[in-house]
Amino acid sequence: MLKAKWPGLSHREENVLSLSMAGLGDKEIASSLGVSVYTVRTYWLRIKDKVQKETRAEVIAEVTRRRSRDPALVDSAKRLDTVDTKRSLLEETLGKAPMIVWAFDADGILYYVNENFLTYTGLVPSYTERIVWKGVIREDIWASILVQAVEARQHGEPFELEAPIRRIDGAYRWHLLREIPIIDETGHIVRRVGTATDIDDLHDREQIASQLCFRLKMIADVSRTAISIDDPDANVKYRNPAYLRLTEGSQAHDGWIEDIHPDDRERVRKEWSKHIGTTAPMSSRHRYLHSDGSITTADVRVLELGPRGAMVLACETGVKTEVCGDDQLNTLASNLQEILRMSPIEVC
Repeated sequence: MLKAKWPGLSHREENVLSLSMAGLGDKEIASSLGVSVYTVRTYWLRIKDKVQKETRAEVIAEVTRRRSRDPALVDSAKRLDTVDTKRSLLEETLGKAPMIVWAFDADGILYYVNENFLTYTGLVPSYTERIVWKGVIREDIWASILVQAVEARQHGEPFELEAPIRRIDGAYRWHLLREIPIIDETGHIVRRVGTATDIDDLHDREQIASQLCFRLKMIADVSRTAISIDDPDANVKYRNPAYLRLTEGSQAHDGWIEDIHPDDRERVRKEWSKHIGTTAPMSSRHRYLHSDGSITTADVRVLELGPRGAMVLACETGVKTEVCGDDQLNTLASNLQEILRMSPIEVC
């Protein structure tokens, strides 16, 4: 797989971009790199910022254009003129892939599976068949999956779904199945290539994450500490009743800093910009302005959630109770940070 070189990208960002350009989805990339889907999406936010493009498609198009102007890559492409060479290169590349891979020819006949398929399933497929997973996907969902696959192939479209696949020892593990058409210069489908990526651990983590999100909201809903969560794009994700009371129900769309007293915003914004990228909560004391002109000063802890996201925990200054004070804020921040580490806000 060619690296998607771009000045300023970190090694991990290059990996995410390269895998995306190879056709892998966020869950496959997360599984391949051993990170969460939330982390993959955070890397993508950083990539778009560095390449200065709004969408993933624009990033990939720009990187592809840069590749096309690279003499070494152009010469390499010219050496791959023949169909046989391209097919051999494809099979060589697929054989090294970390996931299970299969391929159908233009007539829909299975002609290739990689070593991972043989090792995982213990099956030697018939290379005259038009299906690949019969007998290893649970019978109660097999028919539904077959219908989706056949329909996608008839329309020349990709398909993607999750399914448990039986391992050689009889255990089932969840996989993300993807199959895409490979189209030649004339617009005809010359083959279809499919991958199955083991997401069983990720699947379990997402179930755990949903439970942790429920726990997070249970804690937040009854807390006397004001709690606000903005996603990595600075959109409001959650605000508990205590926070809505503190800000009088503000629904600022540019993030938590917009809820602060206007005279304090610039100072806090500068403090926060210096703090981004660290792991510890930021401590701040700032004011909130109410519609009747009154002002509330609060002691605040802010946790970073991606490039522009944040969790804000605020207690009115001078209120030192068993649920709202310096020690309690630090403890609550630490506990919620651990929950969010295991439970990306996208699944909440």
